[in-house]
Amino acid sequence: MKTIDYDIYKLSKKEKAEYLISVTILSSVLLYLFYNTTLVVLPAILCACLIEGYYAAYKAKKRRDVLIEQFRDLLYSLSDAVAAGRHMTEALKDARSDLLLIYDENTPMIKELEIMKKRIEDANESAEELLLDLGSRSRVRDITAFAEVCRICSNTGGDIVRVIGITSQMMLDKLTIVRDIESYTAQKKFEGKIIALLPPLIILFLKLTAPDYLLPMYESMAGRIIMTAALLLMICGYIAAQKITDIGMWNDENDKGIFKKNQIKKGK
Repeated sequence: MKTIDYDIYKLSKKEKAEYLISVTILSSVLLYLFYNTTLVVLPAILCACLIEGYYAAYKAKKRRDVLIEQFRDLLYSLSDAVAAGRHMTEALKDARSDLLLIYDENTPMIKELEIMKKRIEDANESAEELLLDLGSRSRVRDITAFAEVCRICSNTGGDIVRVIGITSQMMLDKLTIVRDIESYTAQKKFEGKIIALLPPLIILFLKLTAPDYLLPMYESMAGRIIMTAALLLMICGYIAAQKITDIGMWNDENDKGIFKKNQIKKGK
C-alpha cells in the first residue's frame, strides 16, 4: 500500500477545479480594479496556475496539523491497550477501530493505521519501525522522538506505558500553547487582511464615485507603473504578515522546502 508523503499534497480534480475558479475570479476582479481593462482573464488564469503550488503547500500543512491532533488520540488508545497487557505492535494494529469511533475513515491518521495494519500483517514490521517511518514522512519531531523512545524501551525493557503517558501530556500541552498563541494573534491576522483589502476597496470606491479621478493612473505609462508597484507591495505586505503570524512548533527545523517541493511537483 502506498504511503503518504506529508510534504506533497495532490489536489483532487474537485479541489483543483474549485481552486482555479475561485482564484481566477478573485484575480480577475483585482486586476480589473488596478488596470481597468477586461483583458485580465488570461493573466488571472496564469496567476492561478503559478500559485497552485503554494495552495497545495497550504493544504499539506493543514493535513499535517490534523495528523498531529489525531496522533495524540492514538497515544491514548495505545496507552490503554499497553496498560491492559497487550504488545505495542498488536495495540497499534487494533488502534484503527478505536479511532474510527472519533474520526472519519478518510482522515490522515485512519489512513496511516490502515497502512500500518497491512504492513504488520504482510511484512511483520514492528510498531517502532512503523512509527519511525511516520515521523520521517510527516517530519514531526514529537512523533520521531516518541518512536525512538519506544524502540529504546523495547530493547531495554523500559516502562512503555509511562513513556506514552508523558508523550501524550507533552503533546497536549504543546497543542494548548499553539492554540493560545493563535488566539492571541487572530486579531492581528484579521487586521492584516483588512489592511491588505484597503487598496482595492479604495480604488473601487473611487471608480464608483469619481471615475475620472483615476483616469491618469489607467491611461499613462507612469500611472500603470504606480498601480503595478502598489499591487506588488500589497501582495508582499500580505505575505509578510502571514509569515510573521505563522506558528511552526511541530515541524523539523531542517524542513524548509515544503513550499518549494509543492511548487515543483504540484502533488505528482
